[in-house]
Amino acid sequence: MRDRDDRAGVRSLLSSVAQYARYGNLRSVLQTRISGGPRVLIANPMPDRGGHSARRINKLLEGLPQNHRYLEIGLEWGKTFENVRAPVRWGVDPAPQFDIKRLPRGVTVIASTSDDFFDRLPAGTAFDLVFIDGLHTFQQAYRDVINSCRVCPDGVLLVDDVVPCDTVSAIPDKEEAMREHRRLGFERDPSIWHGDVFKVLLCLSRHHPELAFRTIVGLDNPQAVVWRRDAHTSVKMADSLAIDEIDRTTYESVFNDGVPTLFHPTNEDDAIVEALATLRAQASG
Repeated sequence: MRDRDDRAGVRSLLSSVAQYARYGNLRSVLQTRISGGPRVLIANPMPDRGGHSARRINKLLEGLPQNHRYLEIGLEWGKTFENVRAPVRWGVDPAPQFDIKRLPRGVTVIASTSDDFFDRLPAGTAFDLVFIDGLHTFQQAYRDVINSCRVCPDGVLLVDDVVPCDTVSAIPDKEEAMREHRRLGFERDPSIWHGDVFKVLLCLSRHHPELAFRTIVGLDNPQAVVWRRDAHTSVKMADSLAIDEIDRTTYESVFNDGVPTLFHPTNEDDAIVEALATLRAQASG
């Protein structure tokens, strides 16, 4: 049995090496292995890698009128980031878990908070798609959305973690959520933490008629596709009283009967098709 497992492991390794070589990424993998330091991002995106986020991002990019410049907020290990098919990719994270000194061509990574990143971004810098997957708290995610709208005037946003799987996953403090998870003895993966990003969609629904959004629900992690209804409208933050009111909203009051209709839940393909149809119409008009 052990010999059989060993042979299967060797075959899997050889298949993986062949796939990396096929897409020109073997050098990046070997650099990581040899150096023993932080991993090096692969140079070329690979199909079927990067999970559902990269898949959705690439679908959106393929259909956008302009699809050259991509920004990702919250990189961590860079698995989504390295598999996005855009010639220019920017990323921001306070502590990227990969080597930022050896990056593929066309890639820029800024090690900072997203607030500092946007404050220091040169005027006129723009992106065609922004993926928001940073700190999973309402107020931070909401600032990321507003700032992203400013630098992505003609494109689309994808917001992660907008539907928590339960009340514990919706706790905005990660350490508290993990403690509560252990106390209750949940069987699911304790690393699953969505925070209260769901409140961003409440804010968009109540205070941002200039923005349209659809929430992708289904087998993979729910995410929201967000775009302007009219490319010429500005997007400004709601006032502090409105934000504080939404911040007091509980998970139970929103999801007592499942994903609410005001989240505009739909499947992946329909959400992407609707967003792209609007953006292409705006570009041609």
